[in-house]
Amino acid sequence: MKPVLGEQGAEISTPKLLQLPYAFSQAPLLTAEQFAKQCGVRGVTLIDGHLEALHRAGALVPLFRVGLSVGRPSRAIDMAGSRTPEVDRSTVVTELFAAAADGRVTDPAAEPYRRWPIKQHRMLWPSAASGFLWSPHQLLGLHVAERLLPEMRYSRDAVACRFALDRLTGQDLEVATAWRGLAIALTALEAKYLPRITQTVHHELDVWFRHDAEFDPVETMTWLGTTAQEARSQAEALSLSASWRDPFGPLYDIVRRCDSSIWDDLTGDARRSIDERLAAEMLFLWTDDLVTVRAASTFEEPPLTQVPLRHQRISSRDASLDAALSKAGISPFPSLVLALEGKTEMTLMPKVFDLLGIDHGTNRMLLVDLHGADADPSLLATHAMPKIGKQLAAAAGPFLMVDRPVARVLVAADPEGRYATEQDRAALRDRLIKLITEEVPEDFRADLLHPSAELVEVRTWPGLPFEFAHFSDRELATALRSAARLPCPWPYAELVRRVGLQRRCDPTPDLEDAWKGWRRSGLTKVKVAEALWPTLERRIRRAEAKGRISDVPILALAVRANELASMRRHGIGLRRESQQ
Repeated sequence: MKPVLGEQGAEISTPKLLQLPYAFSQAPLLTAEQFAKQCGVRGVTLIDGHLEALHRAGALVPLFRVGLSVGRPSRAIDMAGSRTPEVDRSTVVTELFAAAADGRVTDPAAEPYRRWPIKQHRMLWPSAASGFLWSPHQLLGLHVAERLLPEMRYSRDAVACRFALDRLTGQDLEVATAWRGLAIALTALEAKYLPRITQTVHHELDVWFRHDAEFDPVETMTWLGTTAQEARSQAEALSLSASWRDPFGPLYDIVRRCDSSIWDDLTGDARRSIDERLAAEMLFLWTDDLVTVRAASTFEEPPLTQVPLRHQRISSRDASLDAALSKAGISPFPSLVLALEGKTEMTLMPKVFDLLGIDHGTNRMLLVDLHGADADPSLLATHAMPKIGKQLAAAAGPFLMVDRPVARVLVAADPEGRYATEQDRAALRDRLIKLITEEVPEDFRADLLHPSAELVEVRTWPGLPFEFAHFSDRELATALRSAARLPCPWPYAELVRRVGLQRRCDPTPDLEDAWKGWRRSGLTKVKVAEALWPTLERRIRRAEAKGRISDVPILALAVRANELASMRRHGIGLRRESQQ
């Protein structure tokens, strides 16, 4: 592909770039070593001598040659309008601008190739008689060099080992020159538009804001000698190339939202596709500004929702981050809300999950403490209800896409209070379903309300509160003695009897009542649960070995929770009822 915009850029002598107000401040120039390293990051390995051979062949000609010898006054450049030396005091920038003022900077494309000097004259860059600099935008044309590497010829003379290539001619030279020209054109835009894309400003923020306010898109178009249509065509060509090179697939919607420092860590085609998308976006933003100031006609584009993801701009957002993560199956919101009645269950349930190797991270399951059987569980609905995207709130079309999918709800409680009878539990289930789906337009609720959706499930421990449903009187008494800070004031048999009275005689059994009168015991539900865990662990292992999961209610609950969390999530795409 020959860059459309490159032909105009190639006509500009690179020393003129130093007269731009803020050139190279946001995309710093690269020395030979730095440029070769960046080529390697993108999957093209260059060793010593390769870059010089590519320069000689006309494939990757540097933007600048900086000499150490006495300069020519006729080549001196007036850079009074440049702010770059004021904010960037790096060695490369300092040496480049000082050399330009002395007439020691030239455009390597405008002079005959000369062998690169290798004798070191000093420690600072450039250490040899001449140093060369490339723009990071020249990495866009890396495929030209990549194609030539197999043709490299190695030679050795009395001075050094060198590589050689035949000089490019005809169309090959035109293509390479055009890619260099595109880098020159992008240099005129980068200070204005690159920070808007990356959300990162290098150097002083107030200086950039001043440049941002003073930038004239029309003047820049005139300076580059191009048109808005040519720039837009170049943007579309780069975007298309990136879409075919891009290895991210459906994850592109997430990658484009990442901090730009994450893009810097990418390698190979992933990094090269980001390079192309960044360059395309600078051109898109520039031409958008030209339309805004009426220096160009409006460009016809289809609605973003009709553009395939891989062809979308890197700054485009057709949905929220929540929606993008949900589509990729990595939503930070839980698939299942597991509500447990109290601290004992909240302490033991994660241990059961860990024993079984079940993932219970918060992006898969959210464990909620109900704080007793009498607590109102309505707040569970806020954790489970979907979030409707603002662009799709009108629910147009046969499908409703949501930012955050519906989570299923599984409630496990003692058989008392709000959970005492089957009718009580059914009423609670219906109430939760109504609360969860109330934000969904009525004609899109059928998927959620169908019994196969299994949206809400309410269950109780068999016959008794949790501790009594899982442990014998002796096991509970032993755990109380183990967890207590001070010795029990009653004989062991009496403690067992007190536990048994709660199980058999109290209409609302509560293990805490069994240790009433045990002064300064330090007992809490959490400490007792920790003491009960070894017993529960042995019981679970035996039930697993026998294949009798239902023998241990909390084990059966853990298995059911895993099933629900693993089921397809309803709500990423809900069908209109007429489409059922």
